[in-house]
Amino acid sequence: MSCIYMTGRQFKMCNAVEGSLVLSLDELSGKCLSDQYHICKIYQRYHAKGMKIPLIEYQRGLTVNKF
Repeated sequence: MSCIYMTGRQFKMCNAVEGSLVLSLDELSGKCLSDQYHICKIYQRYHAKGMKIPLIEYQRGLTVNKF
């Protein structure tokens, strides 16, 4: 089972981040496509607060550790 916030067909995107975040192969293979998607920092924050992470915050790495 893959992450419930992952969308897209040709380009996989994270719907828990505001704006357009195209997921890297490392992100996809690390958590997004695995049964362990719930340990992802993005998933945890969105699930806990019910708000999308601002794209600029994700890019700066202020709330998310490397996958």
